[in-house]
Amino acid sequence: MHGSCQDKPNRREADKTRAYLAFAFRSQALPALSTSVIAARAGVTSKQRQSLPPWRRQSFSIRRRPCADIENHAATQASPLASSAGTCLNRGMLTQLSRCISAFLLSLASLGAYAQDDSQQIRTAIEAYLRNQTAGLPGQASFTVSPVEGASGRPACPALDVSMAPGARAIGRTTVLVRCRSAANWAIYVSVQIKVMTEYLVTTRPLNQGQLIGESDVTVQTGDLGSLPSGIVLDSAQAIGRVAAIPMPAGRPLLVDQLRQPPVIQAGQTVKVISRGPTFEVSNEGKALSAAAEGKIVQVRLNNGQTVSGFARQGGIVEISF
Repeated sequence: MHGSCQDKPNRREADKTRAYLAFAFRSQALPALSTSVIAARAGVTSKQRQSLPPWRRQSFSIRRRPCADIENHAATQASPLASSAGTCLNRGMLTQLSRCISAFLLSLASLGAYAQDDSQQIRTAIEAYLRNQTAGLPGQASFTVSPVEGASGRPACPALDVSMAPGARAIGRTTVLVRCRSAANWAIYVSVQIKVMTEYLVTTRPLNQGQLIGESDVTVQTGDLGSLPSGIVLDSAQAIGRVAAIPMPAGRPLLVDQLRQPPVIQAGQTVKVISRGPTFEVSNEGKALSAAAEGKIVQVRLNNGQTVSGFARQGGIVEISF
């Protein structure tokens, strides 16, 4: 009989089973357990389960009837099926849990793409960019890229863009910006060391201001262009035949702004002044008031006392154009 005292122990075992199932769902444990396993974990043997009435054995298994049917039946009839309505709810929870597990597994799959190590990809992009930037520099270029921060914490990026700040030199220690051009849209700064080994000129002996520089006054050395001052003289043709603008000691690197073109007109020199226009040319003589290099402006006092200005030319000529 359904309400007999003999049935109370079995009823308590069924309650224990439902409690176990409820705990399994709350803890998100997988409920894919056989009926015998569920019964065993509830302390009910297979023989005891078979001795239960059919409506009690239903408490140890997941109902396959639609939830709406069982819930409606439990709500309209005072029958033992009401005790299995909670079990039917477990089936709905199973469906929801299955969806959650699927979403979780998909997130794990995407996490593999998110957390990949992209340090080598970034280094390759930086080195390709620097090779292009240093292509026009004299000498042999080499690069040292600092370790990339957060290598495993960025989304994968199929296209990287590398750049430098406007006005930055691709020599010495500097920083490049690496930006992802895809939907990931992240950006990082990476420090790099750029070495360009090249030849440059140094003085072999002290030079006086205004001294004309000859071949024996300079020699060639090799060094890192990034550690040398800006405007270093790299070609001997830039120095030989020019004059020192300032006194220079021996062993000093030559800079372009420390050299001047030799004067083609000396101060006090008698010069020929040629005035040219579209339809005329007039020549005069005078004395230069200062020294001047080729193409530089020099003042001349003419024989009549007038002072004029013109461009110094080779051969002691001062040219005035109208």
